[in-house]
Amino acid sequence: MYDKKGLIVKANQSLAKQTFRETQNPEGEYKREVINVYNKPKTSIKQPKKDHLAEMKRGVIYFGISLLIMSAFVVFVVRPWEQSLVDKAYKEYAELLQQSKELTKDYNEVMYLLRESYKQK
Repeated sequence: MYDKKGLIVKANQSLAKQTFRETQNPEGEYKREVINVYNKPKTSIKQPKKDHLAEMKRGVIYFGISLLIMSAFVVFVVRPWEQSLVDKAYKEYAELLQQSKELTKDYNEVMYLLRESYKQK
């Protein structure tokens, strides 16, 4: 068999699958052309050896990035939310303290008036 350049093509069926097209010249000669050649790899593709040090470095980098993301989440989301809760609690505490002072003042006034009324009787 010949390829398009006129070179001899050795076809090994275990390595190549070939499709041919036959044509005829005006002189009556038959010509066979190779249309598609699907070559299988002669050797198996070897997986490259894994670089464990590079994988460890990549893992450390991913871990560091995840720590940065988590710390940023804590700093920018959790702490302001926590601070708002603390501020709200302090505000409620201040209101309750003010109410208790007013109640204590009222209680002291009532007790003073009661003592004075008992003294007068």
